[in-house]
Amino acid sequence: MKSLLTCLAIPVGLISLIVLLFVGGRFYGQWRMAQVTQDLASLARELSYTPDAHLHHEITARDVNIVSGAAFCEANLYYVTSLTLAEFTGRLNGLEPETKDLRRDDLLFDLSGVIPGLRVHDADSQTATSTSQNDPMMLYRWTLLDSSHKAYITFYDTTNLHAMMEHEGQEVRGNIIRLSMEGGIFQMWIGCPAKFSDAPDAPF
Repeated sequence: MKSLLTCLAIPVGLISLIVLLFVGGRFYGQWRMAQVTQDLASLARELSYTPDAHLHHEITARDVNIVSGAAFCEANLYYVTSLTLAEFTGRLNGLEPETKDLRRDDLLFDLSGVIPGLRVHDADSQTATSTSQNDPMMLYRWTLLDSSHKAYITFYDTTNLHAMMEHEGQEVRGNIIRLSMEGGIFQMWIGCPAKFSDAPDAPF
């Protein structure tokens, strides 16, 4: 009888441990990304963000390992700013001086699809487009290496965009910022708590 109870205790204990691991992992994932999102919102407010400028925010997984199921979990925020590139760069450099030497410049030929829910139309609003191939847009990127969470900042300069931008039926005017913060690598039993919203929910 005693040996039977011992045999039963082993699988029950293992099952309990697995359940505890997944439940605890889910709670940790929620807590961790809530912390990351709060820090993301704080950084955004330092960089001209207001709730009226909000376009989209999300928590999502990327670079999923098909063997282990582990993935990076990150929070992203997209918003509009009236700041020019020079003004935004000055504010960012003042906030994070190390970014003065970290900027990367790239050409962008199509803004549609880069930002969730954003559409770019010709003046006649017939087709989605970006800008002429002779007059491409520019995007500028910075990485914050000393942040408590690794952060990425992208400035989409729409100065050369001779078209109308629209997000969820509303016209968008200005340059667009994307802020991203990593929560780290989440193992399969933790799970990245995916979230998507076009409304400025808390803490935004």
